[in-house]
Amino acid sequence: MIVLASLVLTTDGQRVFFFGDPLPGFCGFKSFFGFRCPGCGLTRSFVYSARFHFVDAFHAHPLGPVGFLMVLGQIPWRLRKRRIALKP
Repeated sequence: MIVLASLVLTTDGQRVFFFGDPLPGFCGFKSFFGFRCPGCGLTRSFVYSARFHFVDAFHAHPLGPVGFLMVLGQIPWRLRKRRIALKP
């Protein structure tokens, strides 16, 4: 689902959009403490990674491209495991 969402969402570098409508950019951590949380920028990084813009993805969040590739790598592995589990 994360990979599919990354393909549907777009970003302008500051905000994330769903079919042209901006998503709310609320971060409770930032609102409470006044600075970015460790996860700030991950959504934008995943959106950039889904479009193979890995430099922009790295600038949005340094661990975003790695996380995206890890999630993407899970898909074939999990499909294979599921197919093995379904065999009689």
